[in-house]
Amino acid sequence: MGRRRKIIVLRYTLNIAIVAPFILGGGLTVHLRETIPRFRKTGHKITLITGDTSKAVPEADLVKTYHVWAFPIENYGFMPSAILNVNRLLKESHIMHIHGYTHFLADYLTITKSLHRIPLIISFHGSFHQATTPQMYYLKKIHNKFMLKFQTHVYKFIAVSYYEKQEVIKWGIPKQKVEVIYNGVPMQYLSLRRKREGAVNTKTILFLGRLAPSKNPELLVSAMKYITNEIKDSKLILAGPDWGMQRKLEKMAVRLGIERNVKFLGKVSEKQKNELLASSDVFVYPSLQDVFSISVLEASAAELPVVAFNVGGNSEMVINGYTGILVDDLIPKALADAILRVLIDTQMAKKMGEAGRKYVSNKFSWKETVNRLETLYCEAAGLL
Repeated sequence: MGRRRKIIVLRYTLNIAIVAPFILGGGLTVHLRETIPRFRKTGHKITLITGDTSKAVPEADLVKTYHVWAFPIENYGFMPSAILNVNRLLKESHIMHIHGYTHFLADYLTITKSLHRIPLIISFHGSFHQATTPQMYYLKKIHNKFMLKFQTHVYKFIAVSYYEKQEVIKWGIPKQKVEVIYNGVPMQYLSLRRKREGAVNTKTILFLGRLAPSKNPELLVSAMKYITNEIKDSKLILAGPDWGMQRKLEKMAVRLGIERNVKFLGKVSEKQKNELLASSDVFVYPSLQDVFSISVLEASAAELPVVAFNVGGNSEMVINGYTGILVDDLIPKALADAILRVLIDTQMAKKMGEAGRKYVSNKFSWKETVNRLETLYCEAAGLL
């Protein structure tokens, strides 16, 4: 895993400019929700530039925020109208932290680094190498090959897992330029109390996340056919916004004859999420490419055993056989077998849930995330 970076207690006040084109949910949303208030509490001045007007991050109202016109093309965020605001901020800020790699402002600020002296830090959040279609993959390949010519203009790149660090190194970014800083787990999930509702024989399988190709929910729906063969009254709950897949998944459930066992809730509130985490039997994360999932941390914090494929950053969040099960064979039948193990062996599931809460509470702390970011900011600004 590498040597952990020393955290320094800081006494500096920083002007931090944060650029985040789209914050419509997922890990970046949680990251901003958790870090912005902590930065403000320690006296730092935060300015946010975003193309998002969905209020996904209410904390944005607490800081100076520029909402600029932005639109995505194959996941590339165009924000040309933000240039004037950015140029103004460059004169006022000690540091500029850019979230996401494939968007207009990241490219503009990196290429024009010679025109300003503000250190740049870029967090990938999976944006560097992940692609859900061949077209997107080749577009990213062309984009990244060109932008790597300017990687010396960036002070540091931040990966959210060691898996992501290894992936971006393969693409050509020097390893000494990449810092791994984990996201944390929100504290409220560590205080959730488990409760079971309904019949004892009813088993609830939970998925929290976008119904998007990158999450591979179709593998979980397919796995339910095998699960219902063994546990007739088992139930799969998919809670999260539809990113173009729900209709396909509904048709799949009908075709498999399990439509009564699969429930789509759409986007849920925090209260609903807490209730789902507290009342489910197992959390399943079927993504084949995510670099880091805050949903997995939330489930473990809520004492839910986790089943996921042994890919991406999952092995950094789930200890196989201890806090959950990591599945090596990337097929629905193997996923179903692992889920059934947890559902049938309730004592094992209970121990995994308890171990998971202890593990994530010790390893993934937002306080440490902010401390490490502050240290990195001060180093980049020449204050340390």
